[in-house]
Amino acid sequence: MRIVNSPKSVLALFVMAAIPFVDANAESPQTLAGFRSIYQQQSAAILETYTSACCTATSDYRNALVTLEDDLKKAGDLNGVLACQRERGRFDTEGTVTTTPPELMPTPVLALQTRYNNVLAAAGKRRDAAAADLTRRYLFALEEHKRELTRADRLQEAIAVDEEMKRIEFLSAVSAAGKPPPVTPSPAPVNPPPAAPPAFSIVKATYGIPGQMIDVTGKIRKMVKDDVLDLRGRFDHLFGDPSPGNYKSLIVTYALDGKAKTAVLSDYVVRQLPFPEQTSELTIIEAVYGTKKASFDVTDTVQSMVDNNKLTIQGDLYKVFGDPLPGAKKTLKLRYRAKQLTKNATFDDGEPVSIP
Repeated sequence: MRIVNSPKSVLALFVMAAIPFVDANAESPQTLAGFRSIYQQQSAAILETYTSACCTATSDYRNALVTLEDDLKKAGDLNGVLACQRERGRFDTEGTVTTTPPELMPTPVLALQTRYNNVLAAAGKRRDAAAADLTRRYLFALEEHKRELTRADRLQEAIAVDEEMKRIEFLSAVSAAGKPPPVTPSPAPVNPPPAAPPAFSIVKATYGIPGQMIDVTGKIRKMVKDDVLDLRGRFDHLFGDPSPGNYKSLIVTYALDGKAKTAVLSDYVVRQLPFPEQTSELTIIEAVYGTKKASFDVTDTVQSMVDNNKLTIQGDLYKVFGDPLPGAKKTLKLRYRAKQLTKNATFDDGEPVSIP
């Protein structure tokens, strides 16, 4: 392996490492603003990856609690079932794992909490490692750029680069110490600071029926305008038809202010995402539509349909959520909380849905 030490080669390596898929022949940035832009873009990408991992972990934890509750119910473990219900209700409200002492939490639930926390901790370590590596490469590239500017007698520009290096080193040191940086006036930026990460972002989107789903994440992300996803028109025209003749579902998992939500929508449905925030007295704890062989978790979608503390759905449910198993008899199973009471309800397809 031949090691290249020329400044221009080093800068080119930084560019290729910082921005994926860049042309190998691309020119290195010629200004501090160019280097800073690369650093900001890649920092935003690291944050987006971390947010996506957290949203996936949150969704997995919630689904695991549902599965565990069903298993404990079959085993006749009343305390375990009640603990799962309490934890799910609390988690849906707070979005964090409880601090209940281990001796007060059944072992299976505690094991799920430990696994969830470990996943989040691992995601945080990957984020920190990626950020540290990016910062190291950024400082290395700035050092070489400062040297080139000094050789060219462009001293004011070299001084600006040196100030940027000191700023980054200071922020890195503060971050490593686990302390928030003090509020001090910052030098006038050469270019605007990076925008804050969007409150609404698409994590994953698929379209079709179980076993015949296609990934449409990229297309859905391009449809988001001003933090709003406006879904209109025929989905099969937008994405192609993975299962002709069947009612298909568009399943969109998105992050809203750091919390994961999932929308399950049938063909031809006109909706906007994210779902509006609600303060209803009627809380949908769980909603599952389908059969034992194939079903959709439609909890967030059903919650969004609550109006004035009531849930009403008319017509065939497969036209609302899509058809998880064409030709089979399906049901909508609900667990909900109203007036501090938790209740269950089951509705056959075509039966009017009305609660409470």
